[in-house]
Amino acid sequence: MLIALGWLLLFLIGLLPVQERIDARMMESLEYLEHEGLYPTLIVYNQTYQLDNHTDAHILMFSRNMDTRTDPASVLKNSTYRPTSSSPIEAVRATMYEGAETNFDYVRYWMGFRVYVRPLLSVMNYTQIRHFIMWVFFLLFAVALVMIHEKTKSRMISMIFAASVVMLNPIIVSSSLQFVICFLIAFVGMIGISLCKNKWLSHPMYFVILGAATQYFDFYTAPLLTFGLPAITMVLCIQYGEKPYKTSAVYKVVAKCLVAWLLSYALMWFAKLALTTLFTPVNGFENGFSSMIRRMGIIKIEQLSRHYDVKRALKACFHNLLPFVENRVVLIFAALALVTWAVAFIRCKSRKESFKQAFVYVIIAVLPVMWICVAAQPSSIHAWFQYRCLGVFVLGMGCFLWQSVTMEKWKPACLDGHGED
Repeated sequence: MLIALGWLLLFLIGLLPVQERIDARMMESLEYLEHEGLYPTLIVYNQTYQLDNHTDAHILMFSRNMDTRTDPASVLKNSTYRPTSSSPIEAVRATMYEGAETNFDYVRYWMGFRVYVRPLLSVMNYTQIRHFIMWVFFLLFAVALVMIHEKTKSRMISMIFAASVVMLNPIIVSSSLQFVICFLIAFVGMIGISLCKNKWLSHPMYFVILGAATQYFDFYTAPLLTFGLPAITMVLCIQYGEKPYKTSAVYKVVAKCLVAWLLSYALMWFAKLALTTLFTPVNGFENGFSSMIRRMGIIKIEQLSRHYDVKRALKACFHNLLPFVENRVVLIFAALALVTWAVAFIRCKSRKESFKQAFVYVIIAVLPVMWICVAAQPSSIHAWFQYRCLGVFVLGMGCFLWQSVTMEKWKPACLDGHGED
């Protein structure tokens, strides 16, 4: 159903009779893109304050070119014009002012962002769209923050969540068509998790939807956010709920949700490759898997050999969480925090049960670390935005440190093993 819905939405959006208005907005957008350049920065000496107008220009072009009234296959072909300079800004200029025809098909991804970018582009230019999504980002963030506080009644948990987002540079995230997508999915996922109260929309089914949406809209930028943030919210809702689960049941539901998210994420991609192979001249599977094995390091690209180093990728990503703080200062504060936690944990009367209940957050927290290790090459090359999946690590570890020393004060029934299994 999700595959059919994804294809149908793109096809119907491509039918809208708005091509002339889109072209007018594209010409306005080109002025802003040329003024800012491909990689404008708010603070020039740090990449985490860098926008990716290179990718945003591609997003605009792919959205503009998906006109199913004239070419129904444009939903799957993802056609664009690629100039010899490889600059998407030059591609926009050549297309809009010189009538350049598409000469490249980027077939291995859904590019579901066209569902909303194309209609927006018919009434707004690039800068106006960015202003609009900034409002959406911060409103959803505020709703998610309020929801967490309402569910937990914990100022500390709310502050940990706020800190986990602030460390990811929300000013830059909310100003980029590319960067914002996974955050919007994650925030919506957090807000909607409380709706999973019946057998049809169970927790695993909910994560099937989130996994498919991630692959459909943005599989690459920071995909673990769309699992990790809603999963941590789910555990908080369970542990602070009126009928808390047994400890084993919490781990069980998290495992089911992870499998559901991963399978849906992968199967949505396989479906795109299959549809591409069936309905276009391109072999989608060959195109997609040849890219994946290079990214994963199964076949290494010699000129990128240094980027396959796992330690390099982890170091680059973690450094970007606090880019202006020296490593030794971070280590000192981390050591002090651990000592403080250890003292509080030793004084905790039900250390064993508290640790067992809270350790589920650690399991969720390490998932983005594992993701970076498996995908070391892209994580190293694009550490300046791929580090943002570590927001899950910050929130998960923060919840663990807090819950493991305070749990006995707020949920004795959970510690006693009552509630649903």
